[in-house]
Amino acid sequence: MKIKDFIKLKKFIKTIDSSIKVKLGKAFECDTEKRIVWLPLKDNKQDGEMFKAWYEEYFNEKLTDKDLVYISALHEVGHILTWTQELEDERTEKYGIMKIAHQFELMSTEELNKQYFEIPMELIATRWGRNFYENIM
Repeated sequence: MKIKDFIKLKKFIKTIDSSIKVKLGKAFECDTEKRIVWLPLKDNKQDGEMFKAWYEEYFNEKLTDKDLVYISALHEVGHILTWTQELEDERTEKYGIMKIAHQFELMSTEELNKQYFEIPMELIATRWGRNFYENIM
C-alpha cells in the first residue's frame, strides 16, 4: 500500500467512527480496548493470500487487490465495533486448542487458518467488513 492509499484508507475509517485511531503497523491488526487499527504499508503476502483464498471460497466471490485491502481493514474495524468479552473468550479458547493441534501436527497450517477465520469473533468481524464494503462500494 502506498502512503497516499494509507492516508485515504485512514480518512475512510475515521468517517465510520471518528474515535478509532488508525496507525501504521506491520500487519492488519487492532486493539479493541484502545480502539486502534493498524494498517501495513506492506502486508505479509502469505497471510493475505491465505485470507483471500479462504474468503473467496467461503463467500464464493472474487476479491481484487483493492477489495482485499479494504475488507482486511474493515475486518479490523469490525472487531472494534462488534467486540464482546464472550466472543473474545471463545476465540482465545478455540485458537489455543487449534494451535496445540497444529503444534502436534494434527492440523495443517492451511486447516488452522481456515478454522481460525471461521471462529465466530473472526467471522463476525469479516462479515461486518464485507457488508459495510458492499453497501458503500
